[in-house]
Amino acid sequence: MNTRGLTELVILGVGLQLGLLDPSLYSLMVVMALVTTAMTGPLLLLIGTRTTPSPTSAVPDEGALEESAVDECVGSAGQGRRAVG
Repeated sequence: MNTRGLTELVILGVGLQLGLLDPSLYSLMVVMALVTTAMTGPLLLLIGTRTTPSPTSAVPDEGALEESAVDECVGSAGQGRRAVG
């Protein structure tokens, strides 16, 4: 179950305990939350919106990120300096 469905169930439970929902409405909304949560994955696969990440979109290793960050900092810091002498 995804977090949306789980949150909905928690809120419905609180509403039932506080007397804001009668048991028949609570039951109907719980069934709706379970059905919509269960059908989301297959429907997304059916319409093709789920894609697998390509190998080129992988996150670079930490070393490459640190080196590029250092190069950017050093490069930008050196641009504003004047030669003294």
